[in-house]
Amino acid sequence: MLQAMRSKAGSFVVKILFVLLILSFGVWGIGDLFRSNNQDTTVATVGGVPIRADAVQNQLESEMARLRPMFGGSLDRATAKQLGLVNRVIDDLATRSTMDQESKRLDLEIGDQTIRDEIVGNPVFRGADGKFDRDTFNRLMAANNLTEAKYIALLRDDLPRGYLADLAQSNAQVPKVLVDALFRARNEKRVADWVLIRNDQMTDIAAPDDAAVKAYYDQHPERFSAPEYRGFTLVSVLPSDLDAGLAISDDKLKDEYQQRLDEFTKPERRHVEQMILPDEAAAKTAKAALDGGQDFAKVAADVAKQDEKTIDLGDVTKQELPPDVAEPAFTLDAGKVSEPVHTGFGWNLIKVTAVTPGGVDTFEAVKDQLLKDAKHEAAAEAISKLSNKLEDALAGGTDLASLAKQFSLKSFTVAAIDGTGHDPKNAVVPDFPISSDLVLRTVFETPAGQTSAIQETPDGGLYVTKTDTVAPPAPKPFETVAAVVKTAVVNDLRAAKSAERAKALVAEITPDKPLATVAVAAKLTVTTTAPFIKTAPTSEVPLPPGAVSKLFAGPVGTIGTATTPDGEYIAQLKEIKPADPTGDAVVTADIERQLTQAIGGDLAATYEQALRKRYPVKVNRAVVDQLF
Repeated sequence: MLQAMRSKAGSFVVKILFVLLILSFGVWGIGDLFRSNNQDTTVATVGGVPIRADAVQNQLESEMARLRPMFGGSLDRATAKQLGLVNRVIDDLATRSTMDQESKRLDLEIGDQTIRDEIVGNPVFRGADGKFDRDTFNRLMAANNLTEAKYIALLRDDLPRGYLADLAQSNAQVPKVLVDALFRARNEKRVADWVLIRNDQMTDIAAPDDAAVKAYYDQHPERFSAPEYRGFTLVSVLPSDLDAGLAISDDKLKDEYQQRLDEFTKPERRHVEQMILPDEAAAKTAKAALDGGQDFAKVAADVAKQDEKTIDLGDVTKQELPPDVAEPAFTLDAGKVSEPVHTGFGWNLIKVTAVTPGGVDTFEAVKDQLLKDAKHEAAAEAISKLSNKLEDALAGGTDLASLAKQFSLKSFTVAAIDGTGHDPKNAVVPDFPISSDLVLRTVFETPAGQTSAIQETPDGGLYVTKTDTVAPPAPKPFETVAAVVKTAVVNDLRAAKSAERAKALVAEITPDKPLATVAVAAKLTVTTTAPFIKTAPTSEVPLPPGAVSKLFAGPVGTIGTATTPDGEYIAQLKEIKPADPTGDAVVTADIERQLTQAIGGDLAATYEQALRKRYPVKVNRAVVDQLF
């Protein structure tokens, strides 16, 4: 609940497109059930207002689509329900309903200027230059099957919810003492002396005898086992394999050129500025000022309250503008201003500052691209036809060797390879004709002696594998790894010796005999760290995280130890450097912002709970269980 309110309040309009994506989904799966009978599909009521099953279904499918990649591409409705996703969707819709009903009770209305400000200020619609980009706006509208008018209507419906959430958070205040305390905790620095008792310096280790080495091998078989190896045969065909043998005539390329002429036609582009006024009277006032010789940007600032960034629509084509803006923009001469025009954004004045004529690329200029595309298309078509023949041949029992010979496919054989692409000698197997990741995944998913289904490559190729042999993981013969096992035994003995010595060293440390003194007597090198904070990256602190956390848990003199593959770290806190909140206004302000958001989120959640008392939420669990 709290997270949902925070997400609504945090960047409500920036996330509007995600709401639109949800709205763009049709009723899936159980849609026919919703439409084909008269049963009650009310999943819940909010203050008496129903939430229908189709609304839940729409949002549920959107959430499942978003989460499927996290589940390996497979997430069914039963699993989603077990994960609580159905309940979360119902809860989110209930929250929206309480907000909608409250905004209606308060008679919240959204004006044209507010709509314009929200659209122009939405980062989703900005181009590479950081300004509102009409092309981006139009593209996103088209991608979501929306018109400008429909989007404006959706904003009018959604914005009041954001304003209510913002209002709930507006009284969030953070005590300065809390900001200062958090600043000190985050930015306090500490200095420590430390030593490393290295495992490789423990040279007084007796060499283990053969019996000890064999016993170690028997006790740790997993450390001396070979991975699973598979041998396989691969046959493949890629579009690039066919390109060289494809001949495309100039006549066909010229026909293609004519068919794609629109693609090679550069439309006229115009640099357009747009002033949006609240009403016709203001538009006429602004037009009169412009006719009197005043600058467009100055009039926009004085009359429309727009800055230079918001009036600039950039360099656009006619198709990139709404029809009611495009028509005047593409009939004006450069430097001219239109008469007042009424659009979905309000009353507008359009100015064209520059005109770039359109043109058409010649056939010769795009011939190479046409040839490349034609060959790729012909190769894809050939491979598509080949796919059917391959399926028939495989279904008829043709083996891969015969298949490769019959259809002139490339063949590749590997005697043994593990899942990482290495052979039993740990050498990397040479590159396959296609991605090794794709091939290995197929090989290791196909049982021994079986041939895979025909697989597609990202560039439109095909491949088939047969898993010829499978050698399961197994301990390597002791005789072949005896030397490796002996080294492992010695390393473990050295690590144990380091740990024993470190324990003894720590026992010698007292308030009057710090680590620095004890270490010098033990002929160990003592190093003093630079001041560091608790969350400093490991690249800036020479101590393992385990030791660092211990050093920040106590006063000066605290001991922090940690075991690593290299040996035993011993550190002693030498100095604490308190942080001064007055010395870094930027960081302090950032902490205050974070705390304000957190407290605001709690206030928003409390407000939402209060609304649920005004508009009680009742879930029809029987309908939920039946339909979901």
